[in-house]
Amino acid sequence: MEITEAVKTCLSKSFKLDGRASRSEYWYFVLFQFCLYFVGIVILSLSAAFQSDSGLGIVGGLFLLVGGLFLLATLACVPASICAQIRRLHDVGKPSVYWFINLVPFGGLVLLYFCVLPSVADNEFGECPCK
Repeated sequence: MEITEAVKTCLSKSFKLDGRASRSEYWYFVLFQFCLYFVGIVILSLSAAFQSDSGLGIVGGLFLLVGGLFLLATLACVPASICAQIRRLHDVGKPSVYWFINLVPFGGLVLLYFCVLPSVADNEFGECPCK
């Protein structure tokens, strides 16, 4: 699966908790989110650094525009990210409730371990996505 296909799949399944997500689908989507956040933060930092004290000006307008777009992109990625991680848990044979381990301190490390595991054969959550 290519990165564009993985991003389209994850965003189109933003509210779909059933099924499975392959390792490539999940990690390509994580890479997309990282790049999106990195670019957004760099642009926001640069526009904040060059903002003048005398009103908004063009840099302030750019700051508001990029900040608003960044906020919308982040809000669009939150449900997609949660659902992709739940579908990734399904792929390794774990139930959806394991996602709540994220709420425990250092629980994210346990979920990171589960997300790195290879896909298991067909299970109760569906066929192996690597077929």
